[in-house]
Amino acid sequence: MIVHAFLLPVALAWDFLIGDPRGAWHPVVLIGKLIALLEKGLLRENLTAKSKNKRGALLIVIVIGIVYTLAWAMV
Repeated sequence: MIVHAFLLPVALAWDFLIGDPRGAWHPVVLIGKLIALLEKGLLRENLTAKSKNKRGALLIVIVIGIVYTLAWAMV
């Protein structure tokens, strides 16, 4: 348990020092671009809250499905 308590501050410090990835081909950057693209198509302003919730859930399923499929294909 002491090791876990030590890891969180180390991880936070490491993230603060290194920062977010800037490369265009980093997986985190690509996933962020995929989410932004899907948000434009699925989450429009004129939708009801219920419809936005359903489309948001669909967005999550699509992103996870694409990332999982690509990761599986690389193995």
